[in-house]
Amino acid sequence: MYTFKSEKELENIIRIDKSIPNKVIENAKYHIGLVEESYEDGACGNFYILTDDNGIDSAVYKDCLANCNLDEDEYEFDDLICMDNNYEWHVRAYIGTEAYWVFFYRDCRKEQ
Repeated sequence: MYTFKSEKELENIIRIDKSIPNKVIENAKYHIGLVEESYEDGACGNFYILTDDNGIDSAVYKDCLANCNLDEDEYEFDDLICMDNNYEWHVRAYIGTEAYWVFFYRDCRKEQ
């Protein structure tokens, strides 16, 4: 799993891992921009790229939700970003009054 809070940190991840699709990177940059525009009062964005094939079924994701005090079923949206190598890449967001959490993940549960 990769974590980042800014476009600069995302760029470092892109240099390390070339397997992340461009559409996922573009979507991540979009969400970083939303946070910068919407949370001027000191709230922050928390971004995660789940690299585990189990995506949102992984223990890493579940642990992250627990650490952030997020209820798994209370996300604002879960949208398909793109298909890449027969995997669906999704974005799932949890929006709070003081923070914004976004998870990018491969959905391997779909029939291939």
